[in-house]
Amino acid sequence: MSPPFSSGIYVSRGVALLLAGLTAVLLLALVVLAALYGSCAHVQSSELDSHLVKDTSLSPPGGQEWTQPTPAHESTVGTSQDWRPPSGPWDHLRLPPWLVPLHYDLELWPRLQPDNLSTPSLTFTGRVNITVRCTVATSTLLLHSFFLNYKQVEVWGPLAPDTRNATVGRVPLENVWFALDMQYVVLDLGQSLDPGSSYELNFDFSGQVLQEGSEGLFLNLYTDEDQLRALIATQMEPTFARHVFPCFDEPALKATFNITIIHHPGYVALSNMPQLGQSHRIDVNGSRWTVTSFHTTPRMPTYLVALVICDFDYVSRTERGKEIRVWARKDDIADGYLDFAANHTGPVFSFLEDLFNISYPLPKTDIIALPTFVNGAMENWGLMIFDASLLLELDDDLPEKRAMILSILSHEVGHQWFGNLVTMSWWNNIWLNEGFASYFEVGLTNYFYPKVPRNMIFFLTVLHDILEDDHSLESRAVSTPVENFTETREINRLFDIYTYKKGIWSLFTSLVTVYYFINIPGANLN
Repeated sequence: MSPPFSSGIYVSRGVALLLAGLTAVLLLALVVLAALYGSCAHVQSSELDSHLVKDTSLSPPGGQEWTQPTPAHESTVGTSQDWRPPSGPWDHLRLPPWLVPLHYDLELWPRLQPDNLSTPSLTFTGRVNITVRCTVATSTLLLHSFFLNYKQVEVWGPLAPDTRNATVGRVPLENVWFALDMQYVVLDLGQSLDPGSSYELNFDFSGQVLQEGSEGLFLNLYTDEDQLRALIATQMEPTFARHVFPCFDEPALKATFNITIIHHPGYVALSNMPQLGQSHRIDVNGSRWTVTSFHTTPRMPTYLVALVICDFDYVSRTERGKEIRVWARKDDIADGYLDFAANHTGPVFSFLEDLFNISYPLPKTDIIALPTFVNGAMENWGLMIFDASLLLELDDDLPEKRAMILSILSHEVGHQWFGNLVTMSWWNNIWLNEGFASYFEVGLTNYFYPKVPRNMIFFLTVLHDILEDDHSLESRAVSTPVENFTETREINRLFDIYTYKKGIWSLFTSLVTVYYFINIPGANLN
């Protein structure tokens, strides 16, 4: 028998060991590259999914949050970089009339601590339960929201008609996404809401406290009693409530509010209504916080929601059984710089109550003078906010300064009726709010402080200025058609000389005309 035949390549034992080692190294490299590729793909997928969530569980899995992208990252909304929502109601500046807000239970928790003022960014968390009434069957819900992140979103209902907040079930939620151009958060539901029924929308959210400017929830750093201090305040008008909590941020959509503020025990919390009660809460780090709740507000628009967290002092007066507190830095209160404002606020309220024969409906009034407030003054119902121009310092106690303080106070107090009690349907008629407030600003200042001829000042400044500007090519009518508005920032531009000075002139001429036809015999409208 002959030996068996075979063919191939023969190598030595050493070469075989070397080839086996190289093969093992190559396989290891492939495993590492595959792992790195998988990690990158997971990160990209997570970033995309954070903007469009389809999970309908009560709490999102893994603590996933729904993050509203900045305009620079708008393309990340959806399931791909090129995804855009189809055209729909989110392309319009006005909310669709499908839902009517009835009540907000709002809780806000800014993480401001007096011993940690150097933090580069200050955050807040919050939750809001909004009771709404459905007017048209819809499975798509739109609310205003800007730069807010969401941890949990739920829709419950329909609510039982006899018991508030009693529900029969949870409405399935299929999608949450953001329409940045018009500043909406959009909820796609798994079923339509029933017309005539009420529902509750629940949101857990977070955001950033603004460190420069006065929009939404903002920070003031200042010095008092030779120490660096901080406070938090709000400016919601015209469209900044959506920076603080998801809401129906239009002036006609009034609702009642139960507001709760969680704050450091070293601070006091103020809001539109008197304090209802206080309790305490311990955070995950073991720190103790104070929980301050407030009485229910009257029906009001979102732009009047207000809160302040500070360690100011105040001076108090009582007018017709209602307390008026004027808050400021402790140094300013001790020096008596707010006494003039405190002494004249009550009489201004009483004068307007008698003039309108309508009592001021809130049980209290807080006025606060911030060290820095870009807007100058804001008429929030029950919590008016001013800048330092409200202070009457001893070296500036001149008739003109007193008249200016009276003018500012009269304007904002006038808004408690014109604007707060009676509100325009939308911002194109803001000139009615500001025109009436400016009208009474001039009249009340002249009534309470006749040393300065404010009527003459009106003709020399207001009338002359507006007639001069109104002759220019850039002039506009006091009221702009709603359909002309295409961007939210166009609303901010309405707060100009034409709204205030042309508004007051339009009201002045109208009132004179009405007086003429009512009081002069033989006058008629023909």
